Amino acid sequence: MTQEELAGMLYESLYHKILPLHDDITVYPAHGAGSACGKNMQKETVDTLGNQKKTNYALNQKDKESFIKEVTDGLLPPPAYFGMNVMMNKKDITALMRCSHKDYMPLSRNSLRK
Repeated sequence: MTQEELAGMLYESLYHKILPLHDDITVYPAHGAGSACGKNMQKETVDTLGNQKKTNYALNQKDKESFIKEVTDGLLPPPAYFGMNVMMNKKDITALMRCSHKDYMPLSRNSLRK
């Protein structure tokens, strides 16, 4: 998939699944500042969704096209190992499935809203 296609999927997830959630939800970034996976990432390792809604440039775009242009502008091509990581993630989810069924209770969407 192209960076633009991935950015479009990210837009759909953020704007339709994440942003409607309550502002006081704690969020933890999956990547850190300086990561090749994004740009303008904050150095903080925890924040609230409400603060991200106010301060994150990507969450303040007027539409999907603007979002895609903004988040992909200036991104370098993915590292050479990226394709292999994607294939590994798609192929073998056994470890993830073991974790998700062991000691964790899934949350309902309603439990995340106030």
